[in-house]
Amino acid sequence: MKIKFALGFAAILVLLTGCTCPRVCMVPPNTDEPALVRITTDDTGMPRATPREVVVYPNQEVIFMSTEEFSLHFIGLSPVTLTRRGVKDFESSNGEVIIPAADPEISDDEIADARSDESIKEILANKDLYGITEDTVQAKLPVRQQNSVTINYTVEINGKILDPRFKRVDD
Repeated sequence: MKIKFALGFAAILVLLTGCTCPRVCMVPPNTDEPALVRITTDDTGMPRATPREVVVYPNQEVIFMSTEEFSLHFIGLSPVTLTRRGVKDFESSNGEVIIPAADPEISDDEIADARSDESIKEILANKDLYGITEDTVQAKLPVRQQNSVTINYTVEINGKILDPRFKRVDD
């Protein structure tokens, strides 16, 4: 009985989010399937992203979906160009934001540039969104880990903000 319940719950999660785990979405590499992220709100109106972490390989896109309009802001690097100067702000249209597949080359120079003092000052200028300490900003900036880059982003619905993670993986 417990196995059937677990399998049924997993099937519902796949239908709602495109992923089998509420914490991490990892679509297999070399597929045309996008990673799907469902944006909802809890009883207090606070945004929730399912899954909390998205792992994306080269040439895969990410689709954020919600029944409400929302906005996304990526911190440090653009998920499209994987540079500090690319588009980082996205507004939903009909409750959907599609992030196209990024260039698979992620250079260490681009990571260093996104973690620069200039980038930190730029984020601190928007302290209402990201907190007020430099330590908080440092913790949210992109980080290279082995063959991937983790990019933090915020989801905003009706003035309330959530900040889960987004990870691009090199081949």
